[in-house]
Amino acid sequence: MGYASWRVWLVGGWQANQVALSLYVLQLALNLCWPLVFFNAKKLKEALALNLVVLATAALTASKFYKVDPLAGKLMLPYVAWLAFANALNYAVWQLNPQQAKRAQN
Repeated sequence: MGYASWRVWLVGGWQANQVALSLYVLQLALNLCWPLVFFNAKKLKEALALNLVVLATAALTASKFYKVDPLAGKLMLPYVAWLAFANALNYAVWQLNPQQAKRAQN
């Protein structure tokens, strides 16, 4: 991801690629929030919703990166795939822990 963003940066910097790089920063910030929601707050359903937003933002970032530099977009694909897998794991943990969901509501 770092190399992909650097490649996009090299093609005109922030000014030329403000949308793509803003999406990149946004998905990083959202990704940083996920462990706090999942592990610290133990809000499994909310973590899943957040992770879906991270996935969508990362996929959009990859698309925008691809338009600037095809290799940069392709370099984001393993991360997008990982996020899809992480969403499946998050969903499974949520479904396998109904008692946690009840405690979180109280």
